[in-house]
Amino acid sequence: MVVSTLEATPVREAEFFSAELTARKLHLGAIVLNKVLPEYLCDPRTDKLAQSMKARAEELAEGLTDDPVVAGRVVGEVAESFLNFGVVARREAEQQAELKGAPDVLVTVPFFDADIYDMAGLLQLGAQVWE
Repeated sequence: MVVSTLEATPVREAEFFSAELTARKLHLGAIVLNKVLPEYLCDPRTDKLAQSMKARAEELAEGLTDDPVVAGRVVGEVAESFLNFGVVARREAEQQAELKGAPDVLVTVPFFDADIYDMAGLLQLGAQVWE
């Protein structure tokens, strides 16, 4: 089993290690990809919504606070951040597709809010991975 994140260096190392296992005729049973961004970030509908939010940030911020200019900046930044995460998520999806042929099983672990350090965290991980 190979465990990696989808960041550039770790994924190259995982690809190298997987190739070495195969070259040495050792069975690669699974690749586990850790801290993978959610699929909804790749959805064109959410991308379109974030673009609309960014374009209409000040209008959407009206009535949120006493200072719609500041609130508009916040709404715009949230939308821009979402769009940036979408770029990363699409790249991760491409990397996942490149890795799919090598192992028997390719598992993705979502990006959890907190580190896994106890049995409850392991159970949550298991529920996410083996749904």
